[in-house]
Amino acid sequence: MTYRAKDIQHYLKIKKNRYEYLFKRIGINPEAKKVSGKGRYYRFTFKNVLEFVFAHHANRLGLSPDETREMLAALVKFDREINNTLFQLAKSTDGLKLLLVNLEKSRHFIIKTNYLTLMYPCYSPHIDARNDFERLNLHDHAPETLKPQELEKYMWVLKQSSQEALISKTLKELLEKAEGYVTINLSQLKNHLIETFEPSENHGISQ
Repeated sequence: MTYRAKDIQHYLKIKKNRYEYLFKRIGINPEAKKVSGKGRYYRFTFKNVLEFVFAHHANRLGLSPDETREMLAALVKFDREINNTLFQLAKSTDGLKLLLVNLEKSRHFIIKTNYLTLMYPCYSPHIDARNDFERLNLHDHAPETLKPQELEKYMWVLKQSSQEALISKTLKELLEKAEGYVTINLSQLKNHLIETFEPSENHGISQ
């Protein structure tokens, strides 16, 4: 199933100029596009619609266009290498949230689910999530604290199943030291989008 520009405006309850801002300024790339005799028009996949939703809310919460693009790229990488369900047309049950944390001299994204936490610096497109995931799994212990200079170099993948108390402590410490942070509840946004679909569009969706 594909979606038109007017569908996206309807689902997000936004006007055409806001849609065009998200499309052009944020740079969401349609995965299904067609060319008619009168010019080019676009059809979007569910993944694209979800990207519009995430970008719209992140931008409203204060993320710049560059930070919003970085956020979407991080989520695509997360979905491809670790999660693999974020952009599926099914309700989210993993409690996925994204935080943008502003430390004294750096900014970091935190991607958090019910079972793992990922932390890495903004504007670092060359981080290899899979290699860092495997490398950290070779460690006997997670670090006692997550130092900003370490966050600049690594993506830490901390398993909550075995070290839940430690993770809660380090995250709490990190957020207490932060100058500020923004939290985006991605699971809630995705589920709300699916609930706004017409019954025919919801056919076969996993609950």
